[in-house]
Amino acid sequence: MYIPAFQLLLFGTLCVVVSSDINVILDNTKVLAKGTFTNKLYYISKSAVSGFTQAKDWCAANGEGYPAEIESLEEFAFLESLVKPNSGLRVFIAGTDAQKDGTWVSQRTGTQLNVFDWSAGEPNNYSGPEECLEMMTDRAGKLNDIPCNNPLGTFNALCEKDLF
Repeated sequence: MYIPAFQLLLFGTLCVVVSSDINVILDNTKVLAKGTFTNKLYYISKSAVSGFTQAKDWCAANGEGYPAEIESLEEFAFLESLVKPNSGLRVFIAGTDAQKDGTWVSQRTGTQLNVFDWSAGEPNNYSGPEECLEMMTDRAGKLNDIPCNNPLGTFNALCEKDLF
């Protein structure tokens, strides 16, 4: 009984130490919100980005991360909890259906995405080809399909960084 508890304590300590080291790399003045879930650090850019490519570049340059990839309902709920408190926030996350409409894959890995909580009526290609994903606070953190480059909107990047 004591060994599993000790292992859990050791694992938790390791997570804290590793995430402390990541905080040194991440400039907190450039981050709107951040948090850890399982073995990953998530953070939202303070500065606006005009498209997915710029979001990807911002994540890489700030913390060496990449746009968040939703792999489970629990992870999605955690990301919603990061986004929701920031009124009016719209964040780019990983996901595109550019190759086949309606088949969403990660831009980084090409892995098919299967976890969605779409806003009502989405995805809809409302303004023409909308081949990227965003989470929106005014839609309770739910997903929306948007153009991958949208200079008219104000978006932030929601980044993910593997801790170990």
